[in-house]
Amino acid sequence: IDSGRVPDVLNESVNFMGIVVDWEEPRKTKGPDLMMSLKVADFSTHLLGGPLEVRVFARDMQGLPKPRKPGDIIRIHRARVDCYRNPHSEDGATSYQLVVSMSRKECRCSFMLLDAEAPSDPTKEYEPYKISHNQFHLDERNMRLLDVLRKFSADGTWKVFAKAAQRKADESMKYRRQIRSVYSRNEGTQFFDLVALVVHVDTEGIDGNPIVWVWDGTNARPYPPYLDFRNSLKPKADNEMTEVEKSLYHLYGTMSRMQLDYSQIEWIPPSFGTIMPIMFWYQPKGIEYPSRGKWIRIRNCGFAPVDSQVQGYFVPATRWAPWTGSEKKLLQAALEDPRGPADGCQPIQYGPLYSETLHGIRSVTPIRDILWSSSRFNGNVRMTTPEYFRCKARIMAIWPGNDEIKKITIHKSALDPEIVEEDVSPDDEWVFACRLTLEDPTGYLEADVFGKDGAYFFSNITSPKDLSLEENKDDLLKLRKYLCEIMGVYDTGSHPLGRWFDICIKMYQPIGSSEPHFRIFDTIAKYVV
Repeated sequence: IDSGRVPDVLNESVNFMGIVVDWEEPRKTKGPDLMMSLKVADFSTHLLGGPLEVRVFARDMQGLPKPRKPGDIIRIHRARVDCYRNPHSEDGATSYQLVVSMSRKECRCSFMLLDAEAPSDPTKEYEPYKISHNQFHLDERNMRLLDVLRKFSADGTWKVFAKAAQRKADESMKYRRQIRSVYSRNEGTQFFDLVALVVHVDTEGIDGNPIVWVWDGTNARPYPPYLDFRNSLKPKADNEMTEVEKSLYHLYGTMSRMQLDYSQIEWIPPSFGTIMPIMFWYQPKGIEYPSRGKWIRIRNCGFAPVDSQVQGYFVPATRWAPWTGSEKKLLQAALEDPRGPADGCQPIQYGPLYSETLHGIRSVTPIRDILWSSSRFNGNVRMTTPEYFRCKARIMAIWPGNDEIKKITIHKSALDPEIVEEDVSPDDEWVFACRLTLEDPTGYLEADVFGKDGAYFFSNITSPKDLSLEENKDDLLKLRKYLCEIMGVYDTGSHPLGRWFDICIKMYQPIGSSEPHFRIFDTIAKYVV
């Protein structure tokens, strides 16, 4: 049957042969099956106003068609013609589809996939590269039709249907967001659609669940340091949780803030935009994951904060497909948006900066790029010259912390004499020695505050001294209150995201270390309490 005649044979069993225009990766249904959606076209598809949808149901991945590329030919036997009212259409238009059930023997459905280009070996000209049943074959009439369809595929006129399919896919993404506009609440998970570029695929992931790192050229909004989805589940008893909540809590119970391993990747996008992790959880066994460097569209993806970092994850209703729209238009929209990365990674709405540097004319470097630069050095390749950066970030944590904050200073007699001579002022008996966790929308790193640079950093709060002494308890209290304030712990709403700092960072590789270290220098914190 031609696709243009589909409305005339509703609920009947038909055969079809045409070109694969687009497809979505398989997803689980509510029952035992997997479902895959394809868009197909032939010479009469224009009568439908767009490509025809084919839905294939099977018990496993082997029973589903997997096209190699758009333009390939599909032959379907005994598909049922169905119709449904499109919920995303403003006028409630009726759409038609072919339903192919490979999981029910009584349906006796079959399919085969053939390459758009005839093989050089004439004996294999009509051999499919994927077939559902060995007994399924092409007769002489189908062979002639295949020759015609291959010419149709080669002339490219079918691509107008591919563009129409892409437009419909974009229109149907009713809840589409960019990374910067994805939001989540402490009391629950939000579900959105996303179009993004795959930067890296960690196939091992967490507990065997792969993690896909994606980017769309926009910066994620900052979240309060204390925001964590798990807080909304902990007060509930097991019998008060839904099955989904139990699964999510089990999943997030093993997770924490994620950091992309830059040593495992060869390329990163331009120097702006958050690279966000999405866990491919709840996916069918044997599914092919997105390829690095490819744009994809994701429907109904869950997002929840863990340690203030928004992370995505797949649920049974989530599905993804290759995205073939204009990358140029996406990135141009990201650059032109007033909330975009015009100032590197510290948009105005993040609040004022609570530190000053001696190198304010130096350009701002996102933390992601600092980490990318550090990944070049390891046990085999060492740094010979330190590198210096300026970034805008907030302080997420400090070590030592809590009740150990009085150990933020140490006596210089406990240090190596060479370190004392180089990094400690002769007038100081005590030395600041702590580590700060810095975060911007693109990543986070740990940087030391030490010696002369430490004394300069904290000079507006206190001087280096023995903070365990009773006579210095007021300085200890002042320092503790200051650190809590800048991290948003004591905040009452005016700065719920913590305080943002203008910070200079030195990257160097100490002798005996297998990787670079980071240290804050030439930066002075403002007293804000």
